[in-house]
Amino acid sequence: DASYNQLTTIDLSSIANLQQLILSHNNLTAIDFNHPSGIVNNSDISYLDLSYNPLVSLNINSFRSPNEQAPGDTLNLSNTLLTEITLPLAKFRFYFVGNNPNLVFLSVKNQANLINYSQCGDCGFYCGTNPLLSTICIADSSNSYLQSYFGNDTTINFTTYCSFTPSGVYNT
Repeated sequence: DASYNQLTTIDLSSIANLQQLILSHNNLTAIDFNHPSGIVNNSDISYLDLSYNPLVSLNINSFRSPNEQAPGDTLNLSNTLLTEITLPLAKFRFYFVGNNPNLVFLSVKNQANLINYSQCGDCGFYCGTNPLLSTICIADSSNSYLQSYFGNDTTINFTTYCSFTPSGVYNT
């Protein structure tokens, strides 16, 4: 637990078998867990709390569930300055991605298990108070849990078309 420490950077590259990482309430602005000097080898983190940091850049795409039948406990990305969040392939029981004033895009495409959260007694998904959130990338249009979670909010576009990288010659 390295929370409440005024940290601006952190190097976790020499730590093996990291299972819990609590870095909340610091001054971290960027973390890249996929960087060669990062903790890509610690992809079995079951508890990650990066809340209350002025994060503007985060890469957690390498995270995988160590056991698909036993998801990790918590992923907390609340109260940051992130504009985009892509939930990793790793599965968690609790997701906190709320209170991010700059969040515009949220991808839950890797999280097909969110479809069944309404039937999960010991799971949670919190994504409230993201005033600029306008696009949520989902695995397929049948994700009624997330659509019902956001209710009749017509400012949020649910889409399966999540990225676009143009190629070829363009005359502008």
